[in-house]
Amino acid sequence: MEEELTKFPEVTNIFEPIDFTLFNEEIKADFQNLCQNISKNDKEKKALVISKSLFHKFFSIFTLKDLSQNRFSESIYYLERCPQTIKEYQIVFILPSKIESINMVMKQIEKDQEDITEKQKKFLENKDQIISKTYYYFHVPKVDISVLNYINKNFNFFTTFFENYYDFDLSKFVLDYDIISMEDKQCFKELFLFKFSDCIDNLANILINFQEIFGKIKNRYIIGENSKILAEILDKKENEGFLTNDKNVINSQILACFLIDRSIDYITPMCSEFTYEAMLHKNFGLFFNKMKIDNNITKVKKKEDPKNLINTNKNKAKEDIVTINLSHDDRLYQLIKSFNFDKLRLFLSRRLQYQEDLLKTMKSDSQKKFDAESISKDVLMIKEMNLERPMLYMHINLTNYLLGLTSAPRAKRRLQLEQTLLSGDKDCVELLHDYYDMEMTRKGDPYELMKLFCLENLVFGGVKGKYYDSFKNDFLLTYGQKLFFLFKNLEELKILNKDGKSKLYQTLLEKLNLINFNVDINNPTDTSFVFGGFSPISIRLIETALKKGFAPIQKDILKNICNDFSFPPNEEQVINPNGDNNFILLVFIGGITYSEIEAIRFLNKSEEFNKYKFLIITTNVINAKSFFEEIKNDKIDVMDDKEEKDKKDKEVIIKVKEEDKKEEDIKDKEKNKSKDGKSKKNKENKDSKDKKKKGK
Repeated sequence: MEEELTKFPEVTNIFEPIDFTLFNEEIKADFQNLCQNISKNDKEKKALVISKSLFHKFFSIFTLKDLSQNRFSESIYYLERCPQTIKEYQIVFILPSKIESINMVMKQIEKDQEDITEKQKKFLENKDQIISKTYYYFHVPKVDISVLNYINKNFNFFTTFFENYYDFDLSKFVLDYDIISMEDKQCFKELFLFKFSDCIDNLANILINFQEIFGKIKNRYIIGENSKILAEILDKKENEGFLTNDKNVINSQILACFLIDRSIDYITPMCSEFTYEAMLHKNFGLFFNKMKIDNNITKVKKKEDPKNLINTNKNKAKEDIVTINLSHDDRLYQLIKSFNFDKLRLFLSRRLQYQEDLLKTMKSDSQKKFDAESISKDVLMIKEMNLERPMLYMHINLTNYLLGLTSAPRAKRRLQLEQTLLSGDKDCVELLHDYYDMEMTRKGDPYELMKLFCLENLVFGGVKGKYYDSFKNDFLLTYGQKLFFLFKNLEELKILNKDGKSKLYQTLLEKLNLINFNVDINNPTDTSFVFGGFSPISIRLIETALKKGFAPIQKDILKNICNDFSFPPNEEQVINPNGDNNFILLVFIGGITYSEIEAIRFLNKSEEFNKYKFLIITTNVINAKSFFEEIKNDKIDVMDDKEEKDKKDKEVIIKVKEEDKKEEDIKDKEKNKSKDGKSKKNKENKDSKDKKKKGK
């Protein structure tokens, strides 16, 4: 602790000669080549229209200066459902190769053509004046053939507008010095529920690209159905000549690659995470290393905003919302992100006190120092502390806010039940369902309840019918039928299982030593520290493979976990490798949690596994909340058939017209009634006047 307080850590790449920045440079070079091909000798500036899902990924690699060098205008447009006015006559679309994106593009083209016809009318006198727009499409990561077929089928009259299309691989994002993530929020849903294999194909392209740079993978471990599919796609691409690297297997830097399917371990995303980075991800959401947060929580004044704190909202009602960039270049964050929460609080308070004491001693000793070296060292130290101070205050305020959430009695009770569950104690079932009832009466967080219920199902292989039905009915009555499809999808994934009796977890608990509640979370000696005593199943499998191989556990463990698994015939060269820099590539299909990431980093530093260097490639980073958010709806975002959409639109229009007619009929009837009433009153008034005249 004292060493961490006194040092200012340098951000360096500990995995030399692996350098992930090569991927960003390659993407930049591809983009520049594409821009040069479409521009040629044209000096006119282009407009950039980019999909919202790709915006953060694109601008994490490119700057506005990069765009201006490639002759783009300063204005940048989102690709939206509602078209907008674009002044430029050359338009570059950066979009996912999906039908939904093409539908939005088509609306934009129609809007542009309407604007052009209006402008054309103004130039009727000048017959030589011709106004037209040129469109270019950068499909990410590559052009999908089904999208081209969709264009030819549905937009016959506009096919000339879709002629200029190119592949642009923007699927990978360097999340940290040891992680490449696709950051695809829809990947799990599309792959595991709708059986779309686009993200597996994208992963295969990333792995081919990786082998082009660092050499061919020597040994391959496959765990799970989707891992097998990925391996087959990789083999097919290699046989077709996609891998052109001359480096042979012997000179490769990649000792082994683990292809891990998320479905082999659903328990880990359902567990409560204790590391600082994981807690930020859960409570605020981390996407592309950025999180949006209320400035009242961080209490950072605008005058004292650090460089990586950006006000993102112009509206006065939202001006307190800030975006915090927690990049891997931030030295303080790199130091504390893996800390357990209790250790973090202690460290931050001590570091602040240490800096204050150091400044006092510097001021008192400044009069005694006359040599230039000591004075310059003090000046540099003060600069370092001044740069770190705003971020230090911010992290202290964040930890205080998180402390209020985690120290609440209800949160402590939930954690206690979770740890009892993970230990495999069946006596906690009654207590669990009493807790569910209590939380539902208080209308507690539905995702926290669902997380515990999923854990109960996964640990005990299912839940008895009466308990299952009772929870389901009460849950939907309390939180609404909008979460019905969440239940349906969890059942389809076999996470929820009514009347199930599987004992898989009990077997893994004993064979893999998943529980170690005696671990010191502040000075850990085991990967179970990330969950306060529970080690992720995926990490234990990796540890087992590197200690004794998969051959001894294939009957007892691997066959129970999944039907599809394989491992290299000669595992000895992986267990006892030659040299120090033996890189292990860990590919997580369907997402990885921050706790698993920290466990892998712990293995990197441990004495037992320091002969390996672990590198991670994943579809995205997940937790229980993001997992539920992704699968809670039944409808997929992609519209497969325009004709079906048109039919639905026509049906809606017909219904609206029918309702309008009914309303008009009702209004007419009311008017007629009012007219009849008025005429009756007029007749009565006339009769009364006539009677009065006769009386006179």
